Amino acid sequence: MFASPDYDQEYLHYALEELERYLLSDELFWPVLARPSSGGSFLKLTLGNLLLSLKKQKTLQQGRQLTRLEETELDLIQSEIETVQRRWPVAWEAKAGREFRSRFTQWSHILNDLIKDYRKQAPYYQSEVRLRVLLQILSEHTPGQTGYDLVPLDTILRGLWSAGRFIWPPQLERGFPRGEYWFLYGELRDQ
Repeated sequence: MFASPDYDQEYLHYALEELERYLLSDELFWPVLARPSSGGSFLKLTLGNLLLSLKKQKTLQQGRQLTRLEETELDLIQSEIETVQRRWPVAWEAKAGREFRSRFTQWSHILNDLIKDYRKQAPYYQSEVRLRVLLQILSEHTPGQTGYDLVPLDTILRGLWSAGRFIWPPQLERGFPRGEYWFLYGELRDQ
């Protein structure tokens, strides 16, 4: 369910190679043709996926869970991502806005399915909440530009929510503070 640090590091490396072409394309979900060393395939390149992988890696770096070589490589990757963002700010914001709208629609469907068939859908929350995390991250790159309001969706979720412990791996907790990422702290109430 959760990518390993090696997967995220590899994803960042390969996604970075495609980032500029992706930004300047019409595609929202860009295939990363390289394969992870662990097997399988990488997630499609989107700004949300890229920024989430970076955030997870930076969290591990702060927790001193990366080697010095991995930290140096991560700092270089972050710097290159920021350079691309500065070089193409309009394309960056437009792509982030498009992805926000797409993820918003996906998240609304998840919540609607949860309301319709709570018992069947509730067990998937821990992995599906990734969409809400992506929305939070993308909102930082599209301030006031999305035209979509998360408050009604968050109100629905709060009605089903019971606050509690962090639901993702503990080594990621410091990067996802409770105030901003409240939907990662607790569980869906029994209905």
